[in-house]
Amino acid sequence: MDLRTAHRVLAAVLMPLGPAAVAVARYVMPYDTTDTPDEVVAGILGSPAAEELMAWLSLVALLTLVPGAFAVLRLVRPGAPALAAAAGLLLVPGYLALFGSGVGDATVVAGAEAGVAPSTLATILEIAYQDPVASLAGTVFVVGHLAGTVVLGLALWRSRVVSPAWAVVMGVSQPLHLVAALTANHPLDLLAWGMTAVAMGAAAVAVLRTRDDDWDVPARPVRSRRGSAAQAAPVVS
Repeated sequence: MDLRTAHRVLAAVLMPLGPAAVAVARYVMPYDTTDTPDEVVAGILGSPAAEELMAWLSLVALLTLVPGAFAVLRLVRPGAPALAAAAGLLLVPGYLALFGSGVGDATVVAGAEAGVAPSTLATILEIAYQDPVASLAGTVFVVGHLAGTVVLGLALWRSRVVSPAWAVVMGVSQPLHLVAALTANHPLDLLAWGMTAVAMGAAAVAVLRTRDDDWDVPARPVRSRRGSAAQAAPVVS
């Protein structure tokens, strides 16, 4: 079976889905990136519905960001191989490091359900923030997704798979997210990650317009040990 068309369609669907999920999650997040552990705990416990929605959206992002990144890198690689490689080295580890970002929130929710006092939860959260592995994962995520998206914007511009305007939108989206995170501006964060999602959507349209032969090579026939194409076994009814 030739599944290349199905692979392209699936890739196109996944590409904007992850950034869109992060955009909404950052908007509904019941605390700010700049908050102290006490404020984070208070925000989580004070808005359980928003926290639960953010957890589900984070799961969607975790399952789609990396496949979406591989898809857009595959799209730009023929026209900008060096930039695609650089973007991949930044984006993929950055997105993978996102897996550790929800541990603190889950700890607070589980601790509250177990009857742990908010002050104790804040202390646990502060200790978790200082863990060297968690700190390294956070650094990889921040540097990877910020710098990687800028380089991806350059790759989109160089490869010309989308209009230059969409390449600019991609390149400036995550620096804008950094401003939003540092200023605790949730609507701006929604806009910033939304720009990443829309730019990925434009790239997804380019993927849908790509010919199968340009996207991937056809499947090779299975060959026997003698080197000839294997014949399918007859169906016995």
